[in-house]
Amino acid sequence: MNQYRIEYRHNGIASYLELYLFVNPLGQSCYISEKEILKLPHLITSKIDFHILPLLNQNLIQDYMRRHQMDASNLQLRNQVYRAVYQAAIAYKAACIQGKKIGRLFLLRIQELAKSDIFTLDEDHFISIAKDLQCDVETFMSDYRSDFVRQLFIKDQRIAQELQVTQSPSLVIFEFNHHEGRVLTNRPITCKQALEEIDSIVEENIIHHQKRQSKRLLKLVKNKPVQK
Repeated sequence: MNQYRIEYRHNGIASYLELYLFVNPLGQSCYISEKEILKLPHLITSKIDFHILPLLNQNLIQDYMRRHQMDASNLQLRNQVYRAVYQAAIAYKAACIQGKKIGRLFLLRIQELAKSDIFTLDEDHFISIAKDLQCDVETFMSDYRSDFVRQLFIKDQRIAQELQVTQSPSLVIFEFNHHEGRVLTNRPITCKQALEEIDSIVEENIIHHQKRQSKRLLKLVKNKPVQK
């Protein structure tokens, strides 16, 4: 049986989607969401520009500790969790410099290791993953320790603030013909939910286009000279 893919069009032009998935690089719900959203290019024909951005803030840490039954009032433990998430985020950004695909695989591997104990993750684990993915390890470690990668991480946090994203996982969907982004914050986010949201955006575009066309026709009729 042939595998059919969904085709989205607006006014005869193929839709273009831009997706931003904000994740806790050690979060298991984020791990599931990443694997789900990565199914989209195999299901639709639209061009997709997909970004996975690490997210880190105090609300995220609070939520993570609560879900893992950690004492959020323990300041030392809280700082340890924050540092673990931060170091994983920096390692992920360093891996991304060697390619988006490498970065995504690196992130999934980190999250797989984090299932057991996030506090055991260290540079040795990051180096081991980089070697397995055939990265240039020397370059990876140089980037991992660089100010440049830290600035990339800070830029991601600014993007999250601009899009008003405060929790993970969060998926922001932009469609080229739609002026506003849509945000999904279900935990985890599924491919089905993303498709339903894209359907809704495209449907709104069609309705908006039809209304504009109707207004134009009405204006033409009103301005049409009366035949004598």
